[in-house]
Amino acid sequence: MNLPHLAPILFAKEVLESNEKEVLVQCFFPYFPSLAMLCEAAAQSSVAFIEKKQEDPQIGYLVSLKDISQIKELKECEYNLRVRKNAEIGNMCEYEFEVLLANTLYSKGTFTVVLP
Repeated sequence: MNLPHLAPILFAKEVLESNEKEVLVQCFFPYFPSLAMLCEAAAQSSVAFIEKKQEDPQIGYLVSLKDISQIKELKECEYNLRVRKNAEIGNMCEYEFEVLLANTLYSKGTFTVVLP
């Protein structure tokens, strides 16, 4: 994934599955992640949608978060994030994300990214 982030805040590592409406991205964290880290990982994972459209993707900006919740205690440093595109209006996209490990849901939420 082509991201401008460096360790320790580069969480999204590899696109495992991808189609027009949904991506599954493998994410690694330096320690058990907080909800803020999961939200950042979800935003980083949304780059997989942009990379499919452009050879030189633009950098997007995370502009809103809503309905973020932790379902189970986060006791691992590796999770998969499933990100679904809900809506796209011009240069703004709304996404839903789920944090998964072994088909178990750990966290979920919605976020919006704007491209310049």
